[in-house]
Amino acid sequence: MIRVTIADDHTLFADGLSEALTALPDIRVVGVAASGQELLEKLKAQPADVVLVDLEMPGLDGLGALDQMLPGPKAIVVSMHDNPERRLSARKAGALGMF
Repeated sequence: MIRVTIADDHTLFADGLSEALTALPDIRVVGVAASGQELLEKLKAQPADVVLVDLEMPGLDGLGALDQMLPGPKAIVVSMHDNPERRLSARKAGALGMF
């Protein structure tokens, strides 16, 4: 079972992604957060194997949260911002990929 935590301040997107992943047999969504700080708190309470994280969230953003998670779960950035600088920043913060 792969434990996943989602961090995105767009509730509709985060909830939809959570429902889609929950429908898969080997994935369990263990948390949904709306900010980087909330993500860190959720991971302390319920560890995850994979984190899907947005870059732009209120307060502590996704990159800041990734920096504080190292070492931590595998991270994939899910963002509407797709440029080489953002990809490089995400990689440096520990993300394995960006979609």
